[in-house]
Amino acid sequence: MLDSMEVTDVMESIKAQNATKQMAKDLLEDGLLVNKKEKIVDIVEWFMKAGEEEQHGKHLYATDLQAKGIDVSVVKIGTKKDKCLAELQFRIDRYCNTKGLAKYIVSRNGGIDLSVQLKRM
Repeated sequence: MLDSMEVTDVMESIKAQNATKQMAKDLLEDGLLVNKKEKIVDIVEWFMKAGEEEQHGKHLYATDLQAKGIDVSVVKIGTKKDKCLAELQFRIDRYCNTKGLAKYIVSRNGGIDLSVQLKRM
């Protein structure tokens, strides 16, 4: 497969993967895993493995994340928090679509695709 690819494309792909790893490490370090630095490399590799197995865009379930040591909770439908999150998602989606903008949240080291699918439970 590599024989049919341009060297510059391969290099760009490697750079993108490395940038993604670094951004994930930075975000986890500053957020969900702020006091659990020893787990960050393992979790980033877990996410990268999913991408390598062509599972990019798969659902992340709270139970899977909790099993990896990420402190997450499920927001119940109809609660104030649920309504606020749904409103935020709606506003971001509408703003991006009306302005013709890409759906990215930009951090100091890159961006996060915000094309999120919400699943009501």
